[in-house]
Amino acid sequence: MGAITCPVCRRVHELTDNGVAGIQVNIFLNDLIALFEEQKSVNTSKKCDGCEQGDVTKYCTVCLFDFCSICATAHGKLPATKSHRLLCFDEYMAAKSNDPASVQPPVYCNTHQEYPVEFYCDTCNRTICLRCIALDHPLTKHQYRCVKDAAKEFTKNLHMVIDKVKVKESEASNSKLKVQQIFEPLEKSFQREEESLRKHIRQTTDEITRLIQENGNKLLTELKGEYEKRRVNLTEQLKELDIGKNDLTSTR
Repeated sequence: MGAITCPVCRRVHELTDNGVAGIQVNIFLNDLIALFEEQKSVNTSKKCDGCEQGDVTKYCTVCLFDFCSICATAHGKLPATKSHRLLCFDEYMAAKSNDPASVQPPVYCNTHQEYPVEFYCDTCNRTICLRCIALDHPLTKHQYRCVKDAAKEFTKNLHMVIDKVKVKESEASNSKLKVQQIFEPLEKSFQREEESLRKHIRQTTDEITRLIQENGNKLLTELKGEYEKRRVNLTEQLKELDIGKNDLTSTR
């Protein structure tokens, strides 16, 4: 089906029956585009998700709802939602652009979906909630810690990995530079050798053609000479035979 080269990473991707649609998408770039489109579409006339009438002034990072001033005040007083984090809408958009992790909504447990994730079980290598600890992860058999503490360690390890990747990236850049330094003289040398070879081919072709023509002309000259020699000989024979025939006719 053919192949296509990514303009970013320069990797070659084989095209399937789906064509370009079958190539793996760049999630990071897609998220950036979505964020840009969202920021582009935001305006002060956006209506509250609660009353659907007032202009949006605040955003709840837990419910993921936009609220007007009146609904935001009520939202902050209700017992079930008073612990939710409310941000001015402009603050939320700025934080989403500069520090997306600070405004991420809480993550809920996969097993007990009504409970937020608060701990990380090192024994099982998974995030858990309070109910998981009570039912499935007893302290006598499992070791767990707060998600924030685990996140700090994973972040530290991630930074170490990133530093290693940066080193590899630098090495790749240096290797690329070295290859380019070898490639450019190679390209010029190839062009010189190619032109020299083409010139040699032309000269050799011209010389061989000249020799063929000279030999051909020589053979033609020899052929003509041999033809003239035999033609004269045969002409003399015809004359002699004609004289003999006339003599025989006269004698008869």
